[in-house]
Amino acid sequence: PGIRTRITAFVAVTGLLLFFIALGAWFSWSSLHAIRDRLSVEDPTTLDLASHFREQMTDLNTDLLRFAVGKDPSAWEDFSRKRAELKSFLDLHIQSLPSPEERAAATRLQGFTHHYWRSADRVRKAVESQDQGVLAALAVFEGHAERVLTLSAELSDAAERAQKQFIDDANRSLEQVLASMLIGLVVLLGLAGGLAWVVYRDLIAPLSVQLIESRQHAQHSEKLASLGMLAAGVAHEIRNPLTAIKARLFTLRRRLSSPQDKQDSEVIDNEISRLERIVRDFLEFARPSEPDLSVTPAFGALEAVASLLRPQLSRRGLSLQVCDEAPGAHVAIDSQQIHQVLINLIQNAADASPAGADIVIKSRFPAAGELQTRKESVILEVQDFGPGIAPDVQKRLFDPFFSTKEAGTGLGLPIASRIVERHNGVLQFQTQPGVGTAFGVVLPIATAPTVPAPTPPTKATHAQPAQDPAH
Repeated sequence: PGIRTRITAFVAVTGLLLFFIALGAWFSWSSLHAIRDRLSVEDPTTLDLASHFREQMTDLNTDLLRFAVGKDPSAWEDFSRKRAELKSFLDLHIQSLPSPEERAAATRLQGFTHHYWRSADRVRKAVESQDQGVLAALAVFEGHAERVLTLSAELSDAAERAQKQFIDDANRSLEQVLASMLIGLVVLLGLAGGLAWVVYRDLIAPLSVQLIESRQHAQHSEKLASLGMLAAGVAHEIRNPLTAIKARLFTLRRRLSSPQDKQDSEVIDNEISRLERIVRDFLEFARPSEPDLSVTPAFGALEAVASLLRPQLSRRGLSLQVCDEAPGAHVAIDSQQIHQVLINLIQNAADASPAGADIVIKSRFPAAGELQTRKESVILEVQDFGPGIAPDVQKRLFDPFFSTKEAGTGLGLPIASRIVERHNGVLQFQTQPGVGTAFGVVLPIATAPTVPAPTPPTKATHAQPAQDPAH
């Protein structure tokens, strides 16, 4: 998938993870809010109802015994007042207890206090009537008091268990909050790392590669420019002596009679011709002519070269196949220069192919992701099925004067590359050892020329003046 698709998927996954992180944060916040609400209770009697109740019951028991022994009316008044306060205290705080267990224990305690109040009233009546049943009434009262204290102890135990449970729940909630924060932090760090890796892989790394390639291309262009100037000077200086040597050799060959001398002169003539070809390549490499562009079908350039080279390749036992996989594609080219490039590529393919092999030349559109540029292009490709190009040779393939052929000048591919560049194209290659090599001339697609519609014949008019037969 393209970088936009990957970034969209990455953003979608990031949004989903952020949603779960937000959900966990909300859950953690709710837990902390509940803990805060329970900790924010300011009434101490709510948290320690049993202790307060036991203290009040002790005072009540003391006041009642003081009334029963001393028959002091003020003692009973204190008992009555404290009893009313304790009943109001229970009624007020029993429903505010935090746990169901505490509320159940407090309800049982509240229910049994009615027996305690009634036994206290019996003691009062027995004391006021000076009845002999005071001791019996006090015995009942003490039994009820002990039962009330027992129930208050149960309330205290329930409060301790509730407090312990609250502490455990708070610790568990805090651990969950801490775990959620750590997981969210790890996920965010992972997302940040993934985003950094995607940005580096899809943006920074390609830019770095393009920068290195641009720098290498600039250095290569500087070398070619310097080498071109040197080649032009050397070729100019060599051409004149070669012309003079060839003229003198032509004169000398007329006076030669020995077969050995004639054979030697032919060797000299062939070497002079080879030097002239090298000088011509030098000049073409140093000062390539500007292309005279004309719009032509891409497949037409291949057919013209195929018809020219097919007999020559057939004598070498090679078959030349032509395919059109880009029907209707047109290119703006200098036919002579592009023919020179294609001829050079086909000859190289022939040199790399074993006898009986096929050479395929075709026009095709680039595959998806094959080219970095978005400009619409067409590729004129020459493919052989030879041994391929060695990795160490690939690095120097377009260096001037580098050749793996004994009689090669090493200028064929550099000249072809410069010609293609002047056509706003690029010369690329793909090779695989043991499978073959494919060179592609990548050219921008041109608009096909419009053919003017034929002009319909005009109808003859009958009002033409009569011509004089004498004329």
